[in-house]
Amino acid sequence: VTKDVHDRMPVILKKEDYDIWLNPDNQDTEQLKGLLKPYEAEEMMKYGVSTLVNSPKNEGEALFAPINSI
Repeated sequence: VTKDVHDRMPVILKKEDYDIWLNPDNQDTEQLKGLLKPYEAEEMMKYGVSTLVNSPKNEGEALFAPINSI
């Protein structure tokens, strides 16, 4: 799903793994590396967004509003 946009796969965590990943006290690198698994393509979708995403100054829903289909 992402290969047409970028040559690397972003990390997408499952909701049940958020607390483990974000826990600053968790130093178990094997457990953390175990969370780095390819996300199911069937669970993803992609769509074009505004170039507003290119600046960290911009905020709001317009950043992720679809502008067209890819």
